[in-house]
Parts: sequence; C-alpha cells; structure tokens
Amino acid sequence: MQRRWQASLGAVGLASLLTLTACGSSDSGPADSQVTNLRIDRDDAGGYTLTWEGPADASVFASTTAADPSESGKKVADSSDRSATVDGLAPADRWYFQVADGDGSEIASTRQFHLEGAHNVRDMGGFTTEDGRTTVWGHAFRGDSLSDLTAADDQALEAADVATVVNFLGDSEIARSGPDKLPDTTELVRIPVLDDNTQALSTALQNALSDGDPGKLDELLGGGKAERLGDEGFTNQLANPDTMAGYGKTLRLIADNEGALLYHCSAGKDRTGMMSAILLGVLGVDDQTIVDDFVASNKYNQKHNEQTYAYLEDKGVDVDLIKPLMEQRPSEIEPVLKAIHTEYGGWDEFAHNQLGLDDETLSKLRNTMLD
Repeated sequence: MQRRWQASLGAVGLASLLTLTACGSSDSGPADSQVTNLRIDRDDAGGYTLTWEGPADASVFASTTAADPSESGKKVADSSDRSATVDGLAPADRWYFQVADGDGSEIASTRQFHLEGAHNVRDMGGFTTEDGRTTVWGHAFRGDSLSDLTAADDQALEAADVATVVNFLGDSEIARSGPDKLPDTTELVRIPVLDDNTQALSTALQNALSDGDPGKLDELLGGGKAERLGDEGFTNQLANPDTMAGYGKTLRLIADNEGALLYHCSAGKDRTGMMSAILLGVLGVDDQTIVDDFVASNKYNQKHNEQTYAYLEDKGVDVDLIKPLMEQRPSEIEPVLKAIHTEYGGWDEFAHNQLGLDDETLSKLRNTMLD
C-alpha cells in the first residue's frame, strides 16, 4: 500500500460500471435511420450492455481491433429494440463494438481499458472535434502506473496492439514505484517530465508522509498552498521548454506509430492529464470536453484515493491537506486552455512554437487520430 500512495503523490507533479456515449461514422440519410449515440456499459463480470439511438433492428459485432469489427471480429447479437446484451467475451481483452444496419454503423468501446494492475488507463478515441470529426479508437491511450501489470494485462496490451509505451516518470519515481511491466513486443520510451523544483518538493512531501510529520505537511501544503500548487503548476508547464519538448515528442510518436501508443505517469492525472489536454486540443476538441476528460480521473482513481486517505489517516495525517494534490479540479486546466488561446496564439501556433511541431507533423497527427 505504501509504495502505491507514494507513486500517486509522485504523479501529482505538484501541482464499476463504465459508460461512454460515442460518436462514430454513419452514412448519410434520415436521422432515424442512422445508428447514433452508442452507449456501452461493462459490468464487473465482463458482460456488456449496449444501447443506441436510430434503427431498432441492427446487428452487433465485436472485435479486439477497433477498425471495422464487422470485418475483423464476429457477430455477437442481433437486436430489434435498440439494445443488446453481450456475454461470453474474454474478460481480459479489450473489446470494440460496431452496431450496424443497412444505412450506417457506429463503433465504440468503454472509455476505460480494464486491466488488473492499473485503474486509470483510458482510450482517447470517441471524442468529437469542433469540425465534426471523431478521434479514432484504439490508437492512443492515457494511463497511470504500469509497474503492477499482470501476465493477463500484458496479453491484453498485446491484443490491443500497444506497440509503444511512453513513461513520463523520473528516475527517483521509478526507483520508488518500480519499472513498467510490459510485453516483450512493446517498446518502452522514457520521456521524464518533471522539473527539478517539482521533484524537490515531491521528495519533501514523500519524506514528510513517511515520517508522519503533520507539522511539516502543514508547512508544505497548509493555508491554501496545495490548491495553489495545483492551479499554478499546470500553467507553469507551458513556459518550461523541456516539458513542452517532451509532450511534443510524444505527439510525434503518436503520429508516427503504426500500432497503438500508451503514455502514462503515476496516477494518470497530472502529466498524463496535461498531455491528454494538449492532444485533444491540437486535434480540435472543444475546451469543455477537454476539462471533462481532465477531471474524469477522479472517478477512475476514487477507490485508490479512498484507500490512500484511510492509510494516511491511520498515520495521523490530515488528509484534507493532501486531497487537492490527489484530485483534479477544473481550475487547474482551465487557465491552461485560456492561456493557449489568448497568450500563445491558439492551438496551431502553440504546437509550432511550444511543442516544436511543423505543419507536416500536425497534418500527420490529425490524419492518424481523426476519422
């Protein structure tokens, strides 16, 4: 337990039923003849319930490949009432579903990539851009620590064609949490994203927590300091050239990668949250959707956070001091988006000047990630 909460605080960078309404492709035609708003619920036993709008009569296909499950997978249900229940699929695999009738189809999956050894791994597919395109499923994933992955998790990553993992952790963080446990077929790329000041404060927090020193914690985090660390930490990243270069390199890898890519930190919420906001913004997703995705980590991390709070309370720690660093707030990412629009000239200029991406790379990224 101790190593896990330490890893989560390292990811702070200072500063279950899973559902998704997905937007997919369909042919032109009357609105009531198109499959839209496909929603997928996964229960704890690995069964799925699908609902959608549009035609009542449709066929449901499932595949471990996101591209055209009707061709790459198998038919798992026929429906006459805009819903379907699907059981019997291998629970360790990640499944993509396609609901199709004669006039069109839609593809979606659950947002969360269910793994035994990680709880905040999510697919970056299914987001609608402001110009009406959709981010593709199964090509980019965001995640938390991968140091506890199991053999079944490795099989799931292989089945999902995760060819590359980008790890944002620094050396001292990996020394605490352990290295990523990945399939032999997956390439690990280390891109540490944590400046010296942040690392020093993170270490001080770890030491104070380990020593159970309430006075030191209050000195470091009390009086609103924790909230300010979070609210200022993300905007400060924008002016850090090494941090921006790391995010830019990750975007180039996503654009160039033939298989899927998964990027992660420790809790999958701060550096990974910033990377995800940048990815979605560059692709043209609206600000509110970016904010919603940013704070969604609270849902996926909730069980782990509650365990961490209970552990710290037993050590006499005032968990209210820690919560602002464990949970995401809109006030952390909204100033970042505002600054990009008003101070950095918008997403294209930001990508050119801060991330080091040229027009060719931006075009390739968008062609790779958008339908």
